[in-house]
Amino acid sequence: MKELVHRSRRLVLRQGSGVRAVSASLAAFPPELGWSAPSSVRKADRGSWLPARVVWGEDPALHYEEDLLSDFAYVTSVGSDPERVRAVSELAEQRLPVRSVGQLLEDVDWQINDEDRAHAVLRLGAGAPLDVHDEVLECVRAALGHASPQVRMAAIWAVTYQPWPEFRTLLHEHAATEADEHLTAAIRHLLDGWKGPNQD
Repeated sequence: MKELVHRSRRLVLRQGSGVRAVSASLAAFPPELGWSAPSSVRKADRGSWLPARVVWGEDPALHYEEDLLSDFAYVTSVGSDPERVRAVSELAEQRLPVRSVGQLLEDVDWQINDEDRAHAVLRLGAGAPLDVHDEVLECVRAALGHASPQVRMAAIWAVTYQPWPEFRTLLHEHAATEADEHLTAAIRHLLDGWKGPNQD
């Protein structure tokens, strides 16, 4: 059996779009993908920090998950062939109700209250591209410098979704200036347990 080692970026769904919207949209996908009906379903288990997950197909497969940090949903394509994973991810981005990276960036800019901005920062982190993206990096940097501890904490957690070395550097830099001891402790905890490719 082939290992499903290749994964696309997370495609963050529009707010209000859940598993039913995804399932309905998949009816129009090529039948050879085998995505007409779920192949597995897992309910959320917050005690074990396991998100709800629905999987369609096998290789490539489409995974739907509901994020436990802020309850938004996203999909990823997973498979043994990186080119096929990329192709079906592009198809999913075109046909499913997802937010583009540009829209996720705009969502952060448009928020007025701190709670909504914090959630938007988390969604941006989740939907970040696989490779470093300058605008995303600068948006997270700005969120780390925000006056609200809630927004800064969201930025700290946002970098955990995509293991860019640049994100780790950003946390190192911010740890030296963060005045809130709880946020500093969170940064140290993440840096100590970081599993990215730049682990010391």
